[in-house]
Amino acid sequence: MPDYALDKLTASDLQPHLHEAFSIEHETGALVVELIEVTEQERRDVPEDRRAPFSVVFRGPRDPWLSQGIYEVANASMGTIAMFLVPIVSDHKGQRYEAVFA
Repeated sequence: MPDYALDKLTASDLQPHLHEAFSIEHETGALVVELIEVTEQERRDVPEDRRAPFSVVFRGPRDPWLSQGIYEVANASMGTIAMFLVPIVSDHKGQRYEAVFA
């Protein structure tokens, strides 16, 4: 499994894993979520030697609900990546979480 340095992770690294399962470790165990969105942002004033900013959105069950924080997010083929996740919306399909990489 590859290791991804957080400052080197790009939208292109995650794009192939859309709609795959990821596991988020938290205090009561593991929560299985689906990667539902990868969005590369405009490069505005970002030097060419740095990655373009991007965001990812995961959807998981409405319960348990994770608070904002840093979590170990794992995928079978990518390995584990520490991400700062923010709960953004809950609807009939579940709870969504977003991580933004600048």
